[in-house]
Amino acid sequence: MQVFLQLSALQEMVPGPYWLKSTRDIMMLPTMPQLRTIRRIKGKNDFTAIDRKEYSDAIGWVSDFRSVGKHYQIPYSALYNERFDNLLAAGRIISAPLGDGWEVARVIPCCALTGQAAGAAAAIAAIEGISVNLVDVDRIKVTSPPAKKTQKD
Repeated sequence: MQVFLQLSALQEMVPGPYWLKSTRDIMMLPTMPQLRTIRRIKGKNDFTAIDRKEYSDAIGWVSDFRSVGKHYQIPYSALYNERFDNLLAAGRIISAPLGDGWEVARVIPCCALTGQAAGAAAAIAAIEGISVNLVDVDRIKVTSPPAKKTQKD
């Protein structure tokens, strides 16, 4: 209630006639807390963000927005836990411990990559009637290796 009273007071300060004041301008607040770090699954393997480390079950490559020239493979096994037949994770809730792994996993390019892989794996598992951990990774991976490291990197 206190927040709405403060927002109403702020809205009164908006210049212009009352019929031009939109309640949506100031009243649009998230209905739940926006937490940066949230829970994540414990996958078969962790994504630890080691530069150019290769995984046998990699679904694709992502780069680190914080430093130029670093590229990471995301393992499919970071998207599922073997104890659950039909549960996949994507984005910041994949199996990535706090630190570089989680920092890389939480941004949009990695979310898009893991979301695409999780969706494709879920569809294959549903159509074939198998567990998500039995899906052939070659059928869901995005094959775009990063550019070779140069002297400048």
